[in-house]
Amino acid sequence: MRFCCCCCCSYCFSQGGANAGHTIYDDKGTKYALHLLPSGVLNKNAMNVIGNGVVVHVPALFEEIKNMESKGIQIQGRLLLSDRAHLLFDVHKEVDGLREAELAGNKIGTTKRGIGPAYASKATRNGLRVSDLAHLENFTEKLTKLVDDAKARFPDLDVDIGSEVAAYTRYAEQLKPFITDTVDYLHDAYESGKRILIEGANATMLDVDHGTYPFVTSSNPSIGGIVTGLGLAPNKYEAVIGVVSKLYKCSPCI
Repeated sequence: MRFCCCCCCSYCFSQGGANAGHTIYDDKGTKYALHLLPSGVLNKNAMNVIGNGVVVHVPALFEEIKNMESKGIQIQGRLLLSDRAHLLFDVHKEVDGLREAELAGNKIGTTKRGIGPAYASKATRNGLRVSDLAHLENFTEKLTKLVDDAKARFPDLDVDIGSEVAAYTRYAEQLKPFITDTVDYLHDAYESGKRILIEGANATMLDVDHGTYPFVTSSNPSIGGIVTGLGLAPNKYEAVIGVVSKLYKCSPCI
């Protein structure tokens, strides 16, 4: 995919996590590998939004920001993270690998980045959201419950909750400038006439409801995911553009 600037004011992700992404080359041939960051970071005039439907591995997000800034791409002041997005922890990655190993010859093909288990935590309502970073007095208790639930399934899991809490206490301060109510932001942007580009990956055949189940991802990368993942109603969509970028010869990756 070759990147070219456009007049969009906001680039948004509505679902998924660091399991997908885009490789982009600018006009000088510089390569950028994006996973959690929307491609609008390469458009200096754009605001970038990670919506409530995304599951976010915070260390990976900061690593990606660091890599982009090392190439001269300014992220500060140009990224918004939904306070309702769910946090993806290292324990989710471990569970992802263990579940895949159990499938033996019938493996799904997961990237083992914890996406499915993070969405499972969201569905079972023991997940932690970005907004929980504003209430660290309850963070340890909530994370312990999440880990205990994982250990009930995989007793040999070794998770240092103290280290995780210490790390996320640091992340909480670093994330503050990015966190906001992105639903409110996008509705204000739409009402003021700003252009919004919603960036997706995987598409229909990997949709958990409409794809080649069970060989699918764990969210809705079809157009319906925009409604729940960003809070934008269908009557606000002006165009849908599909891009075919690669072919698979084996079971799709999650």
